[in-house]
Amino acid sequence: SSDQNFILDRHPEAENVWIVGGGSGHGFKHGPALGEMVGDAVLGLKRPPSEFALSRFKKNSS
Repeated sequence: SSDQNFILDRHPEAENVWIVGGGSGHGFKHGPALGEMVGDAVLGLKRPPSEFALSRFKKNSS
């Protein structure tokens, strides 16, 4: 992603769709940990880190 962090968040319009990515060429080595976070998020066990939220890309409306 543009800020070099992963994306792990629900789709803003489809609650049962998750968006996971942003790993670039080095992301493969984080796959197991990211997969665990995705599983926890989908099952409702843990919320994804806020720095992975899609909302960080929204432009300020002011």
